[in-house]
Amino acid sequence: MVFNVPMNCAIKNCTFDHCRCVGYAASAMKNMLFEGNLITRSGESAARCAYDAEDGWDMMHDVYLKNNTCRDNPVNNSLLTCAGHNFIFEGNNCNLHFWPRTYSPCVRNNNIRFAKFYCDSRVRSGYARVENNKITAKLEIPRSSRSDGCDYAFN
Repeated sequence: MVFNVPMNCAIKNCTFDHCRCVGYAASAMKNMLFEGNLITRSGESAARCAYDAEDGWDMMHDVYLKNNTCRDNPVNNSLLTCAGHNFIFEGNNCNLHFWPRTYSPCVRNNNIRFAKFYCDSRVRSGYARVENNKITAKLEIPRSSRSDGCDYAFN
């Protein structure tokens, strides 16, 4: 059996309501569009987030998350990435959480309550572009003793 990475997929205008583990968990996608979706009351156990781009780790490439809303989720309302390359977050109304191996994210024009961008344990490759976001509560950029000194470009 040969594993083929899903390519050129679009998940648009869907509602994910009361999903026990996570609202939506993408796996090893390439050229994915996640647009206009609503995730509510999801993430009670395990992953505990609204959107989880964790499965497939570095096989997540060129993912565009646009105009999504996450609300009333019991643990957090996050769009979470664990690894992958070239994520674009635009026009979302959600918290954002990037683990260290998320390469070259572009974060623009979002309404964010809380954002956490880790900056350690990865090879320096590309950099994050963060511009024109409304952050109402907190922005965290934790650095550990293993920090790679990655750069975030904030405008």
